[in-house]
Amino acid sequence: MEPIYKQNLDVDFRPWVGRKYSVRQLYELVSKLVRSRNPKYLSLVVVLRGNVSYFPLSPKPNSLTSNRMNKIVEGLRNGTKAGLVYPNSVYIMNVWDEGRCNIDDLPASARAAAEGGGGSSRRLQAEPGPAGSAGAEQAAGKGEQERAEVPAGGEEEEQEEAVTGSGEEAVDEDEADEGEEGEEEEEGEQLLGGAWGVGGARSLAASSKGRSKGSSSKGRRGGPSCTVPLFSLIKSWDYARGFSHEPDVLLPFFNHYYQYLYEYPWEKKYDKALMRAALQAQSGKNCTRMWILALQRNDPDGQRLLDAGITNNLHKKIKIKLANFVTIPDHARWRYLLSADGFTASCRLGKLMGTNSVVLKEVTPWIEYYYRSLTPNKETVPFTKDSVLDAIKGLEQDPDRAKKVSAAAQQFAFTYLSQHSKAMYVRRALQTYNGLFEDMDAFMSFLKVDETKTRPNNGPGAGGLGLTLLGLLEQMKAFTTTRS
Repeated sequence: MEPIYKQNLDVDFRPWVGRKYSVRQLYELVSKLVRSRNPKYLSLVVVLRGNVSYFPLSPKPNSLTSNRMNKIVEGLRNGTKAGLVYPNSVYIMNVWDEGRCNIDDLPASARAAAEGGGGSSRRLQAEPGPAGSAGAEQAAGKGEQERAEVPAGGEEEEQEEAVTGSGEEAVDEDEADEGEEGEEEEEGEQLLGGAWGVGGARSLAASSKGRSKGSSSKGRRGGPSCTVPLFSLIKSWDYARGFSHEPDVLLPFFNHYYQYLYEYPWEKKYDKALMRAALQAQSGKNCTRMWILALQRNDPDGQRLLDAGITNNLHKKIKIKLANFVTIPDHARWRYLLSADGFTASCRLGKLMGTNSVVLKEVTPWIEYYYRSLTPNKETVPFTKDSVLDAIKGLEQDPDRAKKVSAAAQQFAFTYLSQHSKAMYVRRALQTYNGLFEDMDAFMSFLKVDETKTRPNNGPGAGGLGLTLLGLLEQMKAFTTTRS
């Protein structure tokens, strides 16, 4: 696991190292965030003696937040059951499809650190090369994943259900995640009321009456500036510079399970490139997914080479005929698989890499936590709107290269993308995060909880440990008072 830590996690922490942070700063930031215009994708996560609980910063967390946070908690709890020990910690988690923080809000030294030492992250996009060999923990994910030959028919849905563990694969998570940008309500006046408890609601952020206007000094998406490290799922990345304007530290999605690798005989595969995807609510008419559909309709080569379709239309203004749904095991029946971004990064990429088909990945600035360990033309084949058909033709003409790329992708997924490997990544992230705080260990010892109350008490998956968000923040405030 060391290569993926070095090429991704260590790079994300670069803007934050060299300074010490305090629980007071974390408390003050959360107090401002709960009164900001758009806290509905944010949660405060508590990890304590193997228990993992989350507390939405919005009194009305939407389904996307609940779904993603429930899966994160489930994944970390499963890691505990498997023997992983996380450091006791409390942190902010953003599950929206963009970063939350802005590098311009940090000290000049932080920007200099973020821009310096681009190293492998800069190289990975610029020129093909080895994507990080296995380190001491490389085999951690092994033994969890299995190879499965795609059957002749009839069992694909059952296999996919076994992978997800939920039976909800009628619509893939990547297709079901409907972003709600532009629909945030001004929720600050409901601060810590309702499900969060009563009394003392105004005292936590009495000085925070104003609303952000999205200025550069108010965070990447509006709201208060990030004064402590904040964790996200997706952000933008400049490969050429090895730099991001969003200094969020990325953590894994746990919605997609990568416990299986899927095999189908190469000579029996359809000689086309498959794309099944959602049309996201924020997608424009010129998004790459729509472009690929147009190529399939209007270009002779597109008609021959593409099998593309939208299976879930979340866009209210674009009408489109829906295509048949294809399970991930059945994706292995096509030689080439297209991963085109929707609103931002397509979080199914790792699933596609688990098949013995070639994954063609769109070149975009959006990344998940592990993307900087991928080398173009090693684990995936890059494409743009203008080059997608040429990229497929090149693979058609060189089947040995195609098989080599697909094998490298499977090996990467097998080594780094299992649920256990993701939990290990979070463990390392929290170890680094805690090391930046001068008093995190002291606060976690100070925190009073009821560990017999592990049943969710604030909606599905939220809450736990006998805490509410109000109670947690009051304890943070009390702790900071003792440290004054």
